[in-house]
Amino acid sequence: MPQPERMLGYTAAEAIGRKLIEIQPPELRELAAKRRKLILAGRPVRNAETVRIAKDGRRIDVTLSVSPIRDGSGNIVGTATIMRDITGASRPSRRCATMPGGCRACRNAWSPPKKPSGANQSRTARSVGQNLAALNIQLNIIRSKLSQHSLRAVNSHLQTTQALLEETAAHARNVMADLRPPALDDYGLLAALRGYVESVAARVVAPMTVRGDDLAPRLPLDAEISLFRIAQGAIANAVQHARAQRIEVTLAATPERVTLAIADDGAGFDPQHVVAGAPELGLTIMQERAEAIGARLTVESAPGKGTRVCVVIDRPQIAP
Repeated sequence: MPQPERMLGYTAAEAIGRKLIEIQPPELRELAAKRRKLILAGRPVRNAETVRIAKDGRRIDVTLSVSPIRDGSGNIVGTATIMRDITGASRPSRRCATMPGGCRACRNAWSPPKKPSGANQSRTARSVGQNLAALNIQLNIIRSKLSQHSLRAVNSHLQTTQALLEETAAHARNVMADLRPPALDDYGLLAALRGYVESVAARVVAPMTVRGDDLAPRLPLDAEISLFRIAQGAIANAVQHARAQRIEVTLAATPERVTLAIADDGAGFDPQHVVAGAPELGLTIMQERAEAIGARLTVESAPGKGTRVCVVIDRPQIAP
């Protein structure tokens, strides 16, 4: 991945001391200030899409992941940032969008990348997880072998490395979560949802249930993949951010349509006041996934009242 100064055209010497406002478009500075408040409050920003201004004046589409860096007392003393150039990436344009998911021309032109086989997914997931765990162990070993004098000298670098490692692990988990589970190919959407919920339930306290019937006939595979990923996003929000005590997933089908609903009793939020970069930004991705398959997504939520995400997709009608 290119270094930020190279990505934007600045040398390392030119980048040092340069104010962040110089590379931010004027219309996005208020949004950037809101994101900074989130970070200073201890909430990392994950894969937020934005724009940066290069040295030659070009606007570059990027994703930002920013994690706070804390000192030994837990105080935030800096940030670790990963910036990725997504200019020209094959996905709906955020700047041409008049609705989540981009303009119709962009949505029609976009096609999802091919996914590896289930066996390769499992091997990749194990390999990445093992390597990241090994890196974390090695970092802790290095820390334990340093004298107090040496530790004070390099502590900030160790903290930055730890933050980058945690950011990489979080990104890897997101990538692995996007891969298609073998159960979806072999047994269908309901089985895949049950398998995913069982894996999440093994790590959290909140009771989680899946209800419904197998889809017969099944939906097109791309539609089932999108519905599965929407469920993943809704469940992740409920577990990680809403502090839900109960989560229910329901899959219902009629000859005319299929309905997927994910409901929780968590903290809830006001859908009319979603801050970009906040956890609820995942709703935009859900909306994009739904629109890509011609489905309709609705979100019902209020502070303290939980959240219900519902996706409805019409079955293809075959003329007699």
